[in-house]
Amino acid sequence: MSTLGSTWRSIWRFHRLLAGILVLEYALAFAIVLTALGVLISRAEAISVTSGVNEQGLYVLQGEGVNRPVHRSEVFEAQARFEALTGEGQVAVGSSVPFLGTGSLSMPISVPNDPMHAAPLQVNAYEGGVRFASVLGLRLLHGRWFQLDEVVLRYGDNSHLAILSESLARRLFHGEIAVGKQVDITGQMHTVVGVVNPLAAPQYLGSQRTTYTLLLPKVPSGLNLLLIRYKGSVSDLETGLAGLRKHDAGKVNWSLVPYSAVRSRYFRSDRLTVAALAGVVLAVLVTALCGILGLTNYWVAKRRPQIAIRRALGATNHDIVVHFLVESGLLVAAGLVLGVLLKLSFGVYFGNLLMPGGAGTWLLSVALVLILALVVVYISLRRWLRMNPAALMRST
Repeated sequence: MSTLGSTWRSIWRFHRLLAGILVLEYALAFAIVLTALGVLISRAEAISVTSGVNEQGLYVLQGEGVNRPVHRSEVFEAQARFEALTGEGQVAVGSSVPFLGTGSLSMPISVPNDPMHAAPLQVNAYEGGVRFASVLGLRLLHGRWFQLDEVVLRYGDNSHLAILSESLARRLFHGEIAVGKQVDITGQMHTVVGVVNPLAAPQYLGSQRTTYTLLLPKVPSGLNLLLIRYKGSVSDLETGLAGLRKHDAGKVNWSLVPYSAVRSRYFRSDRLTVAALAGVVLAVLVTALCGILGLTNYWVAKRRPQIAIRRALGATNHDIVVHFLVESGLLVAAGLVLGVLLKLSFGVYFGNLLMPGGAGTWLLSVALVLILALVVVYISLRRWLRMNPAALMRST
């Protein structure tokens, strides 16, 4: 500890202005990298969030009416056409799918007489026919699926049944079995008949709230979406789509995309943000490298007599490198402390978006700054370490 203290005093006596500038350079680099990495990692986590559905072989068929809404009969006819191709039970009506962004239904849900959660919880709901859950590829964890006679077809009716996602059931009933219990949804009592694996909402709401979802046995009003489960050739589906488009020409414009395209389209802006922030981190590191390298080169060049004397007294290249690494490490440590203060200041000024990230973000940011310091010390010293003490003294 006394060695570090004497090294710091030596640095401060030698050139305190230069040392202060180096500390500030490291601090700014650390604060900016930490901020950018925090947002980058959060966006990357959003892109990789699990949908909860079996994405392989899942297709989404949507219709857009020409000068009028899509009629229910046209949707059911499209369903029959594709069932003839895929087989019975492989096509289902639904309001939306995870990360589609449309057809999102937000509903308040609560447990009656629950003192721990008096206020309703706002969640996303899916409405669908009896095959909706099976075509999505959901896993039933507890209870049962909806029955055919429980599906509501008329607008305004309600079956008073619900299936909850596992994360929502755990949130509402604190880990107890939810099947058979009552929940209040939009002011009406519903019986929970099943619990499925965590299912993401049509809109990404954060890693926890996204899977607070429920299923209702209801053919949605404004029906225009079909889910198709098919493991055969895509060309077969395209042929079926061409026939459907020809049949409904001038009435409905149909589009068919694999679920992977739905997901990719929804998170396109997040991918662009991740790429842009990665560029920002790289630009900051390169800019900091250039600035710090120039200052460190000057710092080391002014110490050539000291390097020459130590070499003449028997110090090895390793000893000299370690000495300068210790000095640089102290400057980096001071820069990290100042960088943390700057980062916290950013968070207070800009809000939660720029607040400190998780431990991984901090460790990665520190590692990048340390690597930066190592590269700077190596480049700055390599020229002088190749010279013998006499040549070093003459160069001064």
